[in-house]
Amino acid sequence: MQAQHGYLGVKAGLGLNNITYKNTLKTTNYNPTFNAAITFEKLFKNKYFLGVDFMYQTLGFIEPFSIINNFGKTTGETGEIIYNFRYINLPLSAGIYQGTKWKKIISIAIIPGILMNAKTTVPAYKSNGKQKVAQSFDVSNQPNQFDFSGQINFGIGRNINTKTFIYSLAGFQRSFTTLSNDDYFLDADLKHFSFSIAIGFKYVCY
Repeated sequence: MQAQHGYLGVKAGLGLNNITYKNTLKTTNYNPTFNAAITFEKLFKNKYFLGVDFMYQTLGFIEPFSIINNFGKTTGETGEIIYNFRYINLPLSAGIYQGTKWKKIISIAIIPGILMNAKTTVPAYKSNGKQKVAQSFDVSNQPNQFDFSGQINFGIGRNINTKTFIYSLAGFQRSFTTLSNDDYFLDADLKHFSFSIAIGFKYVCY
């Protein structure tokens, strides 16, 4: 990498997402999603960097449920409810590169985000021997519209020529704000958390 240069790039990856909660929910499972971002980074002293991304990110969780028969007893079959929340984020990051040929990457970020869309989906399942059709509900106006989270990343990368840098990152993200309000999971205090892995490249733009 080159000291005092600006880098423009892209990155994409997968997230394993879930929530923390109080009351209301009994259990939740991880929801896998795809994320992508356009990135800009300013390098200082060939070591330190500040960055800003324009990021599309889906967060969420899966809620399993037991299927009940006509007599109110469980059948042994289960279904699931999938919750997806799609955000436009503006991550602001700071970090350090260590090493020569292969560079270790450590960074932290604060991530303000605006909710663009929220959907609750119940995939098709069988109940009492009958097939239930899949259903999807747009609930975009119900959760809190703003999310603010923190993230820590660890990765590795290297130059493939004098102007291009490729890398891979693993990260953990945790929301400080809640999805819940009087209209959406009252008193549940739902907060996102996510484990992610991404690959990307950066190119010297000046």
